[in-house]
Amino acid sequence: MNRIRGRIVAAARSRIGDPYVWGAAGPDAFDCSGLCMWAYAQAGVTIPRTSQQQCAAGIPVHRDELQPADLVIYYPDASHVALYSGNGMVVEASTTGVPVKQTLLDDAGPYHCSRRFLPEESTMATLFGPDVSNNNWSSTAQVVQFVNSLPGQGFSWVEAKCTQGAGYQDPYWQATLHACQAINVPCVGYHFVTTDDPAAQAQNFVANNGGSTAMLDFEAGAGDITNFWAVANAFNSAGVTVVLSYIPNWYWQEIGSPDLSNVPGLISSAYPSTAQGYASDLYTSGGGDSGEGWAPYGGATPVMWQFTDAANIGGFIVDCNAFQGTSTQLRQLLNPTAPAAPTPTPGAFMALSDQQQADMYNAVMGIAALISDVDTQLRGPNFAGWPQLGENAAAAHLTVVDALSVTESTTGSIGAAVAKILQILQQNGKATP
Repeated sequence: MNRIRGRIVAAARSRIGDPYVWGAAGPDAFDCSGLCMWAYAQAGVTIPRTSQQQCAAGIPVHRDELQPADLVIYYPDASHVALYSGNGMVVEASTTGVPVKQTLLDDAGPYHCSRRFLPEESTMATLFGPDVSNNNWSSTAQVVQFVNSLPGQGFSWVEAKCTQGAGYQDPYWQATLHACQAINVPCVGYHFVTTDDPAAQAQNFVANNGGSTAMLDFEAGAGDITNFWAVANAFNSAGVTVVLSYIPNWYWQEIGSPDLSNVPGLISSAYPSTAQGYASDLYTSGGGDSGEGWAPYGGATPVMWQFTDAANIGGFIVDCNAFQGTSTQLRQLLNPTAPAAPTPTPGAFMALSDQQQADMYNAVMGIAALISDVDTQLRGPNFAGWPQLGENAAAAHLTVVDALSVTESTTGSIGAAVAKILQILQQNGKATP
């Protein structure tokens, strides 16, 4: 079962026991098509609302080729629909007085047809990442050894303890972070929440160089949901974005099952087995992509599932989480802040005051006028050239400027030179007294 199908089935199963209410589409009551639509929505997939619309819009599939999350349509007239959960079973919201349940496909009604809304395969994958703390190490060398072994064993990221409460700082956090950075493995620091002053807890994380993003570990001793939000807001105010929230289902129930719909990056915790083993084996044996840890609670669907505290990674026994998606999506989840667009650097002109800019403008215009005056003197009015006065001994045309230059050199004065040129122009009919 691929990741999306598993999430849809897990969502539907999580509503078993909820009441049937005609026209309801969750999150606490459902009719048949409302349950299917809601389950798909938990995986980010939109399907039509009614059973007739679902029948018309889906891709036909033979009942012998059903895959988990396909829809099974029943007579009469596509009036009932159930979600196929695998092994000949469906999850359905059938009728008033009967809660949502999982039952045999044929027990849900007279089979009509089957419909599919998902492609055969998905490019998504299940990725694994260890969750570690000072409890796992006795030396920095062990930290480096452990981190360096992760890529070769297929692990994609690390969650490591950074701080706890207002005072404790994990002595191995820096070593873990630097080892991960050295081999380009994403690493997020987590803060174990207590009932200490929220602002002091945030400053403790900052003081231990926790980074710009954080995971909050919210479990026994952390107080109620009000304290969670107080700490989360304190982190955000300190410039640290909370991207993950480890809130186990059992602790959520212990504090009164509050609303978690706005919690950033919910991480569930459910250990189907206490056995030690390789992470992928433990994940598969614990239900895999349709395991209990993917079931929504508190109005939120987990983005990660901590499925064991006994994963054997290079000889170290550690907690391990699963993430369903691509490596790019994982990195975006752990570090959602996109690099800020570079701010244009003001040029030297923009650094001047308005008066300085005006002075510069007037100076430039003055220079332009001088250039124009010189150009006019050299090239004549409107740059059309001066009248020709004949040719010199080398057969080159002579202009007024040329004549003025030559005549001045022979007469010894500008005035005499001008008088001589005017005489020539009058003789040629090109000037008037």
